[in-house]
Amino acid sequence: IEIWTVKEGQLKTDQHVDKLLNYIRFWQAEGESRKTGARVKDAQETFAKAGKFIGGYAPLGYRLVPSGEISNHGRLLKKLVIDPEKAPVIRKIFEYAVNYNYGALKIAKVLNEEGIAAPNTTWKACTVAEILKNPVYMGYIAYNRRQHSKCGGNFERMPMEKWIMSDQQNPELVIIPKEIWYKAQAMREDRKAGIKRGRDTENR
Repeated sequence: IEIWTVKEGQLKTDQHVDKLLNYIRFWQAEGESRKTGARVKDAQETFAKAGKFIGGYAPLGYRLVPSGEISNHGRLLKKLVIDPEKAPVIRKIFEYAVNYNYGALKIAKVLNEEGIAAPNTTWKACTVAEILKNPVYMGYIAYNRRQHSKCGGNFERMPMEKWIMSDQQNPELVIIPKEIWYKAQAMREDRKAGIKRGRDTENR
């Protein structure tokens, strides 16, 4: 297999010295990749603390619009705004979680029974759980909520104390009051603890 690069042309592998030079090239490239990753991470942390959108898809209940700001690379930055058509669905999910003490699986089932349009095909427990855990709904942008898994999977969820959240609440993003959001988290943790106690009792 021939390997060509734009700047250096063909990377030869015939001689022993060629393999050594290629090793050095790849080593340098890996170092630059790590530096780039660190710069991107620092930039995303800065954006999150400032309450700015850090990229990706808009969470359900929001849509993306031009912010009027330009990045250092000349790209038009975007910001989140509340989607008035989807925001009521978010409020309904938190209402079921807090007022009715429904779990994510139960909420997904009820939403499907009510015929409420899901982000994909049908509502699933994981989708509901992700919504309930996202602090953007109380007006806070968060970074480092998940990282690439070291165990071979795609991602692993990070505990809340390791999240990097915006320093101040953005009132324009609030769909769920802060006290309701935190109450939903407490109820979810209580439910998890109850399930764990039940399993421990069964295994005795």
